[in-house]
Amino acid sequence: MGELRTVKQKLVAILIVLGIAALCPAPINSIIAKGKFLRTHSEAERTEELKYNGTTPVVGGVPMKTNEDGDGPAPVVNDEQAAKSIVADTPIRSNPRAVASLKRASVRVKQAEEGSGFSWLTALLVFALGFGVFQGFRFWSEKAGPAPKRLK
Repeated sequence: MGELRTVKQKLVAILIVLGIAALCPAPINSIIAKGKFLRTHSEAERTEELKYNGTTPVVGGVPMKTNEDGDGPAPVVNDEQAAKSIVADTPIRSNPRAVASLKRASVRVKQAEEGSGFSWLTALLVFALGFGVFQGFRFWSEKAGPAPKRLK
């Protein structure tokens, strides 16, 4: 029992110390807090400091492939141009798995255009029917089942 009391006292002391440490003001190591105010820069210094801004690429950005003259690839304007560029790529035509996946993708695109997907209205209808079936079963079980025992 005495050991438990000392353990509790140690935990309380640790919590008090941590609480005080959490509420203490943190030391500020900025130049302004030390009394050395920042000086203003001239336009020449500012231009020299900002010279390299914006030259670092975005992290995770995909590098763009360029042609020999340094221009980027021409953008795909429409589906016909995209189909021509796919057909022009011979490794895809020689790979049967790639051809099969392209056919499956084109079938999915046609189905999406036809609107054969599962819409939010269908989901709402299914939810309402399921809820109605559940409530109907609950109503039937209350009428057909035994009455619950009442506590005195």
